[in-house]
Amino acid sequence: MEHDEKEFEARANRIARGMWLAMLVVFSAAYAVEVAKGRRSTAYYAMLLVCGWVPFIAGCILLKLQGAATKQYKNVLAYGFGIVYLYIMATTKQGFAFTFIFPLASMVMIYKDKWYLLRFSTMNLVIVGINIASCYFGGMKTPEDKLYYELEFGITMLCYFGYIMSTSHLIRSDGSLLGSVKDNLNRVVMTVHQVKGASSTIVDGVTVIRELSEENKEGAGAVVSRMENVAQNNAVLSEKIDSTMNMTNDINEQVGNVAGLVEHIVEISEKSAQHAASSSGQLESAVEATNSMAELSADVENILSDFHSQFERVKEETSTIEGITSKTNLLALNASIEAARAG
Repeated sequence: MEHDEKEFEARANRIARGMWLAMLVVFSAAYAVEVAKGRRSTAYYAMLLVCGWVPFIAGCILLKLQGAATKQYKNVLAYGFGIVYLYIMATTKQGFAFTFIFPLASMVMIYKDKWYLLRFSTMNLVIVGINIASCYFGGMKTPEDKLYYELEFGITMLCYFGYIMSTSHLIRSDGSLLGSVKDNLNRVVMTVHQVKGASSTIVDGVTVIRELSEENKEGAGAVVSRMENVAQNNAVLSEKIDSTMNMTNDINEQVGNVAGLVEHIVEISEKSAQHAASSSGQLESAVEATNSMAELSADVENILSDFHSQFERVKEETSTIEGITSKTNLLALNASIEAARAG
């Protein structure tokens, strides 16, 4: 709930006006009985009503014109009730009449104004002093009367001293409470600033984490791309290795064929030598054998030519494999670097 000073001022004025009204009703009723019993005159009662009700009505008009929270009402209350109180004190010989103001005096503490209460008490003590002087010079000079005067003045002064001390304590207490509230508010404000700073730091951290996450995502994508390239190169390398193995098997087979032909040529040569030594009649057989050897030599030459071309293909495939291996190693190195950067 927000503190509204005017609302509290208006409430204090309403409470004080209610007490003032109650006191006037009591006075009016009590002195009406006095008039009915013949103890007071009608003129006295009429003056009492004028002294009491005219200031009260003036105070109500002030509240109507200046608003319920006007600070002037408490002054009208003090002086207005002081008039009727002075009239009663100056025209009565009753010993307890000085207490008539205490109910209202206790109510003015709600204004929490020490200086206002001091003025109010000073006015009351002046009125009590006037009453004592009036009684004393009116012939009431017995020891009992003097004791009564001392008690009347002393009790009145002590009551107002207590009122003023209580009001001062309330003011200091409220000030201390207000100071404590301000300190707590300052701490709350400081805490809010700290939380705000921490929130900014957290937001900055989240932003950095988000950026790092994006970088890691890009790095992971690059790693995946490099790994896919490595996988593709490995597949190509596997195909080349298989092709090389097949060509190697073909070469081995051709070498075996060449070896067989060479052995056959050697056998034919040996047979030719034997036939040449035996007779000239077998010359034709030697010629045929020679022709056969020529044909076999041509076959060997063809096989060696095929072997040479296949060997060149093997060299090319081997060079290709070495290039793929080099690229694969380079891609693996790049993938390792990207993985290290990502995390």
